[in-house]
Amino acid sequence: MEFKVKNIVYAVGGTVIAYGLFRSFKKNLSNLDYLIAAMQLGCSASAIKAVGMMESNGDGFTSTGLVKTRLESQFLARYQNASGKPAKSFLTFASAYAYDPSSAILSTSFGEFQIMGFNYKIAGYSSPESYYRAVKSAAVSQLNSFVGFCKANKLGPYLRDKNWSAFAYRYNGPGYKANSYDTKLAYWYNKFEN
Repeated sequence: MEFKVKNIVYAVGGTVIAYGLFRSFKKNLSNLDYLIAAMQLGCSASAIKAVGMMESNGDGFTSTGLVKTRLESQFLARYQNASGKPAKSFLTFASAYAYDPSSAILSTSFGEFQIMGFNYKIAGYSSPESYYRAVKSAAVSQLNSFVGFCKANKLGPYLRDKNWSAFAYRYNGPGYKANSYDTKLAYWYNKFEN
């Protein structure tokens, strides 16, 4: 027995069977989106929300509706050379994309969870371009990329156990202590839990 409520199909007992097509066009995440991701990672929704707050202040889009981007220049020259282009420096994703779309995508982190473009395969996409198209269009694509990244890197248990320093090291790199990434994660987690 099933019933529909606002494009959500539930089976008796509350298990989510399908969550409407409108998810693929939304620019923000609902509590249900976070709960589905939390079930996939075996952690609480509050832990996922805390990561989003750390990476992008909890929103993967700018006030004008563009996906939030952070071009990482230390990767750009490497990917430009790999694509056969002479290395050039750029300050913004848009200018790097105009020069060489693929190297720009690979060298940029995107959305609420700031997953780097070079992670497109483990985020669940067949190419850098398909990854970019998805994350620039919908918040749920950004969340799904985060889930894929966490699964591939076995980060779910750190979120589940609230081992913020271990998660921060693996997600943000060895310099995470410099900006108190781990203690800020704990702060946001507690804020969402309460």
